[in-house]
Amino acid sequence: MKKKENSIMNLQDCHLVHLFLAAAIYPLAWVQQLGNKPVSWIRVRDGHILTVDRAVFIADQRFVVLNQPNKFWTLQIKYVQARDAGAYECQVSTEPKVSAKVYLDVVVPRTEISGEPDRYVKAGSIVVLRCLSGVL
Repeated sequence: MKKKENSIMNLQDCHLVHLFLAAAIYPLAWVQQLGNKPVSWIRVRDGHILTVDRAVFIADQRFVVLNQPNKFWTLQIKYVQARDAGAYECQVSTEPKVSAKVYLDVVVPRTEISGEPDRYVKAGSIVVLRCLSGVL
């Protein structure tokens, strides 16, 4: 019995990934019985094709595609930046197209040192600095 073309893939669609700035990300697309069908990662905001199979089509070396044969295709973005936020789509070249989206939310931390910006103390004094951290 021949399998339907669009049943070769099981993607976890529309999941949201929250990452802090400068983290590494691994959005996953789970592919079963891929055979010889090419897998692509596309950045949705501008339609830029980032990868097709193991080939990378972006000059930014932070983007890497990882593959566990016939199972997982992973887009890795190293040192995530705020501009990386948005939707990414994994596509398998079937007819009709099979795809799934991963939404990346980049969380930019905010830090500040409490108190006055200038401090004057005598030599040998104890100084306590507090750093407050939060999310914008």
